[in-house]
Amino acid sequence: MSTPQPLYYKNMSRCVIIGCKSKGLVCHRFPNPNRYLERLLKWIDIIGLDKSDALSIYQKKVICADHFEDSCSSPGTKRLNVNAYPTLNLPGQQLLPVEDITVPANVSTSNVKIHKVADINVSGSEVADINVSGSEVNDLNVSGCELFENEFENTPSNCKNLKVSPSVLRVMRLLCSIGVKNKRQLTPKCLKLYNATNILLKKCRRANSQKCLFKDRLKAAETLNDNYLTDKSSNKINAATSLFMKLQVRETNKASRRRRFSIDEKMLSLSLYKRSPKCYGMLSKLFTLPSKRTLNTILSTVSIRPGISPLVMSVLKENVKKLKPIERFCSIIFDEVCLNGGLQFNSTTDVIDGFVDSGDNKSQLLADHALVFMVRLIKKKFKQPVSYTFCQGATKQHDLVQQLREVICQVQATGLCVVATICDQGCANEGAINILKNETKSYYVKHQKDYRDDIYEIEVKSDDGVERIPIVHLFDVPHLLKCTRNNLMTKDLCFSSDGVKRIAKWDHLRQLYDTDSLIADCKVLHRLTDNHVIPEKVPKMKVRNATQVFSQRVSAVMNFLASKNIIDPKASDTAAAFLFFDKLFDSLNGSFD
Repeated sequence: MSTPQPLYYKNMSRCVIIGCKSKGLVCHRFPNPNRYLERLLKWIDIIGLDKSDALSIYQKKVICADHFEDSCSSPGTKRLNVNAYPTLNLPGQQLLPVEDITVPANVSTSNVKIHKVADINVSGSEVADINVSGSEVNDLNVSGCELFENEFENTPSNCKNLKVSPSVLRVMRLLCSIGVKNKRQLTPKCLKLYNATNILLKKCRRANSQKCLFKDRLKAAETLNDNYLTDKSSNKINAATSLFMKLQVRETNKASRRRRFSIDEKMLSLSLYKRSPKCYGMLSKLFTLPSKRTLNTILSTVSIRPGISPLVMSVLKENVKKLKPIERFCSIIFDEVCLNGGLQFNSTTDVIDGFVDSGDNKSQLLADHALVFMVRLIKKKFKQPVSYTFCQGATKQHDLVQQLREVICQVQATGLCVVATICDQGCANEGAINILKNETKSYYVKHQKDYRDDIYEIEVKSDDGVERIPIVHLFDVPHLLKCTRNNLMTKDLCFSSDGVKRIAKWDHLRQLYDTDSLIADCKVLHRLTDNHVIPEKVPKMKVRNATQVFSQRVSAVMNFLASKNIIDPKASDTAAAFLFFDKLFDSLNGSFD
């Protein structure tokens, strides 16, 4: 029957420590690299061997017991502890023979390290030289706490280079604090006090150890208590809710300046802030959330320059992969906004903003308008700005044609299918669309094809080469309704309905408004005011006033009063036109479904 292989070998081979001549001592193997690789490498560092040959050192080298402290092995056994390291009689350490170490009576040996306690021999003459009077013994302070606190105080400088084991060092510290080298030199009464002091010191060390263990357990219990709620409910809620709960549990009780947020928590807060800044302000009072300044700091790190943003296009391309084919149809909306002219230094990009900049070209003219391009899906509710430029006044027609082509090509490359473009009825916008239509018409005439005036085509690169995609241009519906209202105030509208020619007039609306306003308390069209009817008071750019005029309620009341001859009977034609525009606006302003 085979016996298990021991962890130590007696005289198996020579000790690996250079200069060690010990014989007959127990030799210990190096730690197993498969289980204690860190400890093996530390042993090799202490001894000064080559780390690259760690496996060979484990298999062939040993260290004798002369290089380990007594505390490295458990009482009654020669087996080393898990945390044992060779510290004695190593190369480079100058050790004095124990017999040659002399300690004066007034010297504390807190840093003295003696390797063989059993060899300490105190002769009778040395004991006789030590005189401890009874008064000195009575004045001894044997408070365990005070002795423990003053253990390190009276250590002389000439003993600092001596090395002893920790257990012997504690004994010598206590004896040196009263001017004695060995406890055998103490009187019986002092010996009792010395033993009582040792017991108190052990209790203090044990209490401190238990205190540290209790702190660790308390900290672990607090961590478990914080994470228990979120971990318990993580399977029942989504990732965003779980992240929000962990944030509240972790940061609520902290001071505002001590709160720290992860990047995921900041992104979640940024999505809430983007949805509604006013709502985010209210949520910040109810919950613990990053401040608006923190969110603006994150946004400032994202550098988006004028022109088409490659970052936005790459994100858009990834999101398009998740869409169904029918959901990839989109339209491109572009419009100009008015800005307050001025220069501003951007510390993030180290650039002065405020000049005319189209992304490719930048001039020294001050910009007062910005042209923005936005993608909007037709089937699904989604919109995303993809490009912007700064300009002075309205963008020139040819510049607008070039930018529109680039945006359509880049959006088409993401996987979306552009089917329409939308803008208002600005002169530059109409001129740019006419340029594109004339180019398309020339292409059709050149290739002897029939051309329809309601589309234009753009050449885009595809996997099969160059492809021409047809695009329908639409003018903004609210602007069309507003322009129709503005024209109706100065001109009559002639139209046909069911083969009958009719005429809509603004005067019929004036008659309706005057008749309805005769009795103020019985007014039927309470939303109509002078700002809706009187041409001099009508705000020309307000779409809301136009939609309130072209409404089903105004049409119904006008038709009723005309049928009763309260107003001009021909006002029924105007009522029919108002109802038509109301239904047309509702149909064009609705969703895909």
